[in-house]
Amino acid sequence: MTSHDYYGSHQANIQANSTEYPTIHTPQDLFEALLHLWSADTCAPRMRANWNADSPTLGQCSITAFLAQDIFGGKVYGILRPGGNYHCYNVVGNCVFDLTSEQFGDEILCYEDNPEQFREVHFAKDEKRQRYEELCEKLKVYCRRKRMELTTERLVLRPWRETDAADLFECAKDPAVGPIAGWPVHQSIEDSLFVIRNVLGGSECYAVCLKEDGRAIGCIELMMCGKSALTDREDECELGYWIGQAFWGRGLIPEAAKRLIRHGFEDLGMRKIWCGYYDGNTKSSRVQEKMGFQYHHTMENVPVPLLAETRTEHITCLTREHWQERND
Repeated sequence: MTSHDYYGSHQANIQANSTEYPTIHTPQDLFEALLHLWSADTCAPRMRANWNADSPTLGQCSITAFLAQDIFGGKVYGILRPGGNYHCYNVVGNCVFDLTSEQFGDEILCYEDNPEQFREVHFAKDEKRQRYEELCEKLKVYCRRKRMELTTERLVLRPWRETDAADLFECAKDPAVGPIAGWPVHQSIEDSLFVIRNVLGGSECYAVCLKEDGRAIGCIELMMCGKSALTDREDECELGYWIGQAFWGRGLIPEAAKRLIRHGFEDLGMRKIWCGYYDGNTKSSRVQEKMGFQYHHTMENVPVPLLAETRTEHITCLTREHWQERND
């Protein structure tokens, strides 16, 4: 992965004075978040054809500088560039930083005696105002999802990222993993990227990642009302999970499930969590037993649409009362 940096990064130790973006505390936090959010859509139109993920700061300066001003205060200044446009950067007290300086490569910019820039002037252009608003909204979503991170002794449970596609494919290409859970083997990294974009974006869907190296090795989710076929109650949900075969037998899914179940009962206010396993999936059955799930009923001829077949499914559940008894 390409390493990124920006002008002023070593002195940009100021703190946010806004709570609108709760996981952004310093300019470095903002920079790391924006590396995931800058895109061709937020790039200035005149530079859009040249934008790519290896040069994410291209064409992002003014909307980024005014967003940084929203969070850290201070003023925005502009360096006059050939062609008459201004490259924007931030000054907060004695701290000068330019989150989008990387686009200029080895060119040395002058950050002294430049004119102040005003959002009223820049955002008189509707397209620029719209790009700024889009970036702000993306950052709000990022912060909400960032706050979802849960940790255990060995794991981090966090939202899936597009950069996880290779890790997902490494697990999901194994025919021992997906079919037993009801989904087909992934045929390519593109398949995995599609799944991340279109399937694994639920509000309580987490990549199971190793703390030691950050690799995504599995998935765990609380499927809320409207997504679960087992309940239509707002205070109930369904637990689903899988893990790559290379990590079987290490107790990692029970560790992840224990943390997510606690999140469900304590943070989300669930009164009951449902779960299930297809006939023959003894590994999943044992996980549920370890977590205190109790057998509820069996369903025959359950459609498995992704595999165009039907199966027998055994349903279990864990009530908040039973969970509390086990954890007192």
